[in-house]
Amino acid sequence: MQLTKIKLSGFKSFVDPTTISLPSNLIAIVGPNGCGKSNVIDAVSWVMGESSPKQLRGESLTDVIFNGSNVRKPVGQASVELVFDNADSTIGGEYAKYAEISIKRVLARDSNAAYYLNGVQCRKRDITDIFLGTGLGPRRYSIIGQNMINQVIESKPEELRIQLEEAAGISKYKERRHETALSISHTRDNMTRLADICSELEKQLSSLRHQANMAEKYQTFKQDERLLRAELCAIEWRELDQALQLDGLHIQQKETALEKENSELSATDVNLEQLRQDQHEAQAIFDAIQKNYYAVGNEITRLEQDILHHETRQNQLNGDLARIAQDLTTINQQRETTNGSLQTIDSERTMLAPQLVALIDEFERIKEQYQAAEKAMQDAQKRWDDYHESSQRQAQIVQVEKNNIQQIEQKINFLKQQLEQSRAHQDHPLFSKLTDEIATLLDLLEATKQNTESERQSISKNRSELAHLQDTLKETIQQSNNNEEGLRALRNQIALLQALQQVALGKEDKTQVSWVTKHALNTKPRLAEQLQVESGWELALSMVLGYQLQAICVNQLDEVIHAVADYPSGNLCIIAGHDIAEEKTSSAINNQSLLDKIKSSWPLASLLSGIYVASSLDEALKQRNQLAQHESIITQDGIWLSKSWMKISRTDDPKAGFFQREKEIKKVNLEIEKSLHQKKAFEQASLALRDQIKQYEQRLSETQTAFAKLEARTAEINIQLNMKKERSKELHTQIARVEQDQTTFKQQIATAEAELIQKQEAYQKALLILETSENERHSIAVLRETSQKQFYELRDHVNRKTAEQHALEIRMQAVTLQHV
Repeated sequence: MQLTKIKLSGFKSFVDPTTISLPSNLIAIVGPNGCGKSNVIDAVSWVMGESSPKQLRGESLTDVIFNGSNVRKPVGQASVELVFDNADSTIGGEYAKYAEISIKRVLARDSNAAYYLNGVQCRKRDITDIFLGTGLGPRRYSIIGQNMINQVIESKPEELRIQLEEAAGISKYKERRHETALSISHTRDNMTRLADICSELEKQLSSLRHQANMAEKYQTFKQDERLLRAELCAIEWRELDQALQLDGLHIQQKETALEKENSELSATDVNLEQLRQDQHEAQAIFDAIQKNYYAVGNEITRLEQDILHHETRQNQLNGDLARIAQDLTTINQQRETTNGSLQTIDSERTMLAPQLVALIDEFERIKEQYQAAEKAMQDAQKRWDDYHESSQRQAQIVQVEKNNIQQIEQKINFLKQQLEQSRAHQDHPLFSKLTDEIATLLDLLEATKQNTESERQSISKNRSELAHLQDTLKETIQQSNNNEEGLRALRNQIALLQALQQVALGKEDKTQVSWVTKHALNTKPRLAEQLQVESGWELALSMVLGYQLQAICVNQLDEVIHAVADYPSGNLCIIAGHDIAEEKTSSAINNQSLLDKIKSSWPLASLLSGIYVASSLDEALKQRNQLAQHESIITQDGIWLSKSWMKISRTDDPKAGFFQREKEIKKVNLEIEKSLHQKKAFEQASLALRDQIKQYEQRLSETQTAFAKLEARTAEINIQLNMKKERSKELHTQIARVEQDQTTFKQQIATAEAELIQKQEAYQKALLILETSENERHSIAVLRETSQKQFYELRDHVNRKTAEQHALEIRMQAVTLQHV
């Protein structure tokens, strides 16, 4: 099992969702202080269940949530998720079938925390149980912090034992043993409490029986109460009906008065509506008059403002006209004064104009000579500069070419040395040996991969079969539990029914039971136990016999007559089987008697003689007039009548009678027997499934062991193969590089030799040009000095003429200004 990803969001410095991938077994996290390296380990400990703020370098658990900074707002919750690769099924149990397991913890600022396992919310205990025995946990040896090695070395034997048990995978079994011991202890406590409850219930049983008797009396009283209430309701209904008739008369009178008031109200509403219409018309006329009034007022205000504006504008125009007249007078006076000065200035300008024209012509002529001299000097200077630059450049070329020749010669010698060295390294003896070893490892790797794939498919198949068997076992256990619950309910039901039967037979009456036991009658059957009733006639028989169903069956009454004297109190019924002979009686009714609906080894003519049956009440009523005084007729639904009396027995409980309960007991016994067969089948199926699961788990364990060995072997072969390939690649690269270097060296040598020839020719040519340029140097120097002397003389002359022209122009400007 390997940790492959760490996903953080809002945890300490990881404010944005961040995913840290861990692709191999060796990962390093580096960075400056404060960049969050320790926060990664804190996140791993936190999601594993660490609950101590001190271990997380905080004061409270909510300190792990990002609290904001100068540029970021705080977040509302922190979330960390760890993703583990479980392809080797290190985490077994129900999670062995998952190739990847995700564990997530979320904490909000309101301290609401949640754990998630593969996206499903779970308890912290579930997270802890999964990693028991793996070394993973908030304070387990898988996370080694500072001083932890010293703590292990200095730890006590008991503390060291805990670490060793965790590393050996024993801790999870100790934890399970502890949980099992607690469960056993709780079960024992529950069993002790259950025994106390049973004891207490047994003590309460007699009280409950007394309460049952009281309940029967209560039902009788309740029936009487319902009858009395019905009679009372009939009397109240009659009184209320009379009161209702009186109230009806009063209501009719009130309705007549109400109609009269409504007619008067309608007339008043008509008058009110007419008055409202008149008011609306008057209001409309008033609104129109008021609107005209405001319109006239607005028009008057606008005209007054226009008049005021025109008066103000007229005053402004009159002021402007007065100022313009004054300015015109001042301008006429200034024009007369200026006309006299203009005549004097015009005569002076006429005298200075020819002098300025002559001076300008002479300046232009000298300027042209100056420009020609300047150009000649520039040409001479340029020629001198070109010569100087050319001579320097040529000298540099000579020196550069000389240096190039030396460098090329050195380069050629160096390349020849490198070429000789590369030829010495070209042949390598390990290349052919590495090729053979790589081919052998490739064949071995292919065979191992095939075996690994076969084992992987076998593991997948076994896991699928195991998961299917586990699901089937869970379903079987669930069905067995459901069947057990149903069986328990059936047993409770039959116990209740049997208890009711015992009460119905009088076997729960302590007074009677003690008397019966005293006179050895407790082994005698009860009459109800000796009867088999045709389906549908149970209620009728129960109604007719009533308490006589509890009758104790004896052979002869003489056996018990002597004991009747000491019977304490209560009801007692005894029936003899051989004292009374069966007698045939005749009747005018052709219906079957109730005796025909019963099968019994005990004579019942003395109890049921003269009682006939009818399928419905209508049929019974038709036959009633034919009954003798001692005869009666009863229907299936419990209506028993004669010529002079009628009895009805109705109940909402279909299991209220003795025979109905006996029928229900048989039905429940069949269901219990069926449930017991199903229970046995479920137990056999569970045992078979557990055996199959055990076999598949053993087979899966063996397959996983073989798969792990094959994977380890594959990894070992891959490592060897990669090393061989790397070495072969290095040799290939080295040989290719040597061959390439040789080609490059040869090309560079040829290029350098050709370049050397060119540089030698250029060097000779540059020397010849440098010697020729020395002969031109003297003539260019004389020409430059002559042109410079002529240029400086003309420049002085131009400066003098420029000064004279400038002085004359200043005088002309002064005259012009006086004119203005």
